[in-house]
Amino acid sequence: MEQRSYRLAAIALSLFFVGATFLWLLLDRSPPSWDDAYYLSKSLVFYDALADGGLRGFSRQFLHGMQDKPPLIAALPTPVYWIAGRKTRAAYAVNLSFLLVMFGSLYWLGKKYAGPRAGLIAVFVAGTMPILYGLSRWFLVECGLAAMVCLGMCLVAEWNEFDGASKAFLLGVVCALGLLLKMSFPLYVLIPTLYFAIRARGSTLRIKTLAAFAAPALVLAGPWYFFNCRSVLGTALKAGSAGTAQIYGTGDILSWSGISSYLTNLWNAGPTLYFIALLLLGLAFAKSIPAAGRRGLVLCALWGSPVLFLVFGHYRDLRYAAPLFPALALALAILIETALSKHKMKAALAACALLALPLLSMLQTSFGVFGNGRFELGGLLFVAPRLDYARRYDPAGWPQQEILLDIYRAAKLAGGERKSAILGTDSVRFNADNFQLAAIRNKLPFDITTTAYQTDPATLLSILNSSAYFIHKEGGEPQAANFNNLGGAALKEVREGGRFVELPIARALPDGGVAHVYANRESNKFIQAGVFLSAALDGTPSCNVTFAGKIQLAGIDLHHTDEGFEVKLRWRCLKPVDRDYWCFAHVLDQSGNVVGYLDHQILNGNPPTLMWQPGDAGIERLLFRPPTLWNGESYRLRLGVFDRTSGERLQISGSDLKLTDNDTAVLAVEKSVSKK
Repeated sequence: MEQRSYRLAAIALSLFFVGATFLWLLLDRSPPSWDDAYYLSKSLVFYDALADGGLRGFSRQFLHGMQDKPPLIAALPTPVYWIAGRKTRAAYAVNLSFLLVMFGSLYWLGKKYAGPRAGLIAVFVAGTMPILYGLSRWFLVECGLAAMVCLGMCLVAEWNEFDGASKAFLLGVVCALGLLLKMSFPLYVLIPTLYFAIRARGSTLRIKTLAAFAAPALVLAGPWYFFNCRSVLGTALKAGSAGTAQIYGTGDILSWSGISSYLTNLWNAGPTLYFIALLLLGLAFAKSIPAAGRRGLVLCALWGSPVLFLVFGHYRDLRYAAPLFPALALALAILIETALSKHKMKAALAACALLALPLLSMLQTSFGVFGNGRFELGGLLFVAPRLDYARRYDPAGWPQQEILLDIYRAAKLAGGERKSAILGTDSVRFNADNFQLAAIRNKLPFDITTTAYQTDPATLLSILNSSAYFIHKEGGEPQAANFNNLGGAALKEVREGGRFVELPIARALPDGGVAHVYANRESNKFIQAGVFLSAALDGTPSCNVTFAGKIQLAGIDLHHTDEGFEVKLRWRCLKPVDRDYWCFAHVLDQSGNVVGYLDHQILNGNPPTLMWQPGDAGIERLLFRPPTLWNGESYRLRLGVFDRTSGERLQISGSDLKLTDNDTAVLAVEKSVSKK
């Protein structure tokens, strides 16, 4: 009965932490950053591959769609999308499932080594660890990796002489899934597996056991690694290279400043209070720990041993250590249970204080329950600036989707045509990855790249010249350190090089910055300067009507034809303008009554006036077909230039035609009338 109560309490506690993550995801509206946006983009591609190509298309995408990173994390949301719809926020249900696997595994391990109360404490400790609850809110592999490592520890802890083959098979399945999450999965389970396998070597060294372990690993993970091993190995080596460490500022392998900084941040992710409690409890109760608890602590030590590889290597991103933190939760649970068995009331009060403080820290960090202040206890509890993965929810949405839709509407793309856009900014909330996610989510025909990783000015110039659009954020949150060193040069080239012109679709951003979009007037590698001039447009009589000193009506012709009342207009750019102007053209009869409207976008927006440069010219033909053209009736045209969005007309600064409407329009009269 007591065990059942603890089991129900563990389920309730697990659901509480999962519910906290679910609530955080509902409240947060900020866009995903770099890697999580990348994985979410790929998850949509996987779903579309299944929807469009069935199982064959999905299998092809699984084997070849992600060559440098294992694909499982991107493939897992596919059934979620099938149920909930093609919404990327639904993909986080995968993380919620991983949390349940991790909590269930920790409860089982705690119960095995110290009793059901220890299992409950292990769940509580894990649920209040910033590194674990923080990563559950990012669509990255580490949340799933931590869950699979926990599951693997359950299997190796149960290895014995009598069921070696069955445990080996299940462990092989877990390892295969872990390898499909991340190539480094064996690092986290290798030492504990070898230790327990050697202890049960009577069964593990048998061909049957080894085959049972290898078979699922080869069948499940083998095909993907067969096609992509070289690419993923190169990615893994690059991530742990000295060059990457220099970019991220993690220090040299034996650099004391790098090691100490990493350890400080590692303890903070615990938080530090848990590490201190582990040390004090270990010293105080080392001789009182039962035999089962000692075996559990041995497992925890082996489980956490890869931290030495992380400390003395270049893999010092804190998320790489996430699968090791459940070992801390289990070890702390075993020691707290030992203390409770020795000093019931005093230990219970101390344990309540120890566990309550990180819980309050989690609630403050995630939801700001105590306002905007910090709750750190001098660094014993979580210090948010040291770990980006755990933060308060942000209710402000970002307009990546709206920006791309604005570009799409302005581009007037033909069917099947795709355009390239390059991001000149690389910040957490405004980068090429979350723009590409917005493009894929809305099925917009854009290929997004970035200046962030360019180091050669010549290559950057070539990429800029071939890109149709350049997107840049001015102000707001800072860019990622040590990246995008040529971003300023790219922006200068775009603004001063003459190829790009800014579109009138700038948007204010939640961080106080402003997004600007520039269009490349000559984005095609093959540029043709000629233009076809129809005979119907040739010979337009000249005139001179200048609108605000920027746009000139250089020719106009009005007359009747067999088709109707024909208007020819010749335009010329005098100075660049900042918007796409329209022409209003009202057809008037002899009494001055409006009998027709020929309002239109100048040159039908091909190209829009905001892309004109001084000296550019264009001719257009308009046709008015009234129900009847009275014999002998002549028409006039009242014409001007205006901004369709605001309705504001351009003032006429010079004209050889008659002015009207407070110098915002001219009156033109046809030359002849054809008898009908």
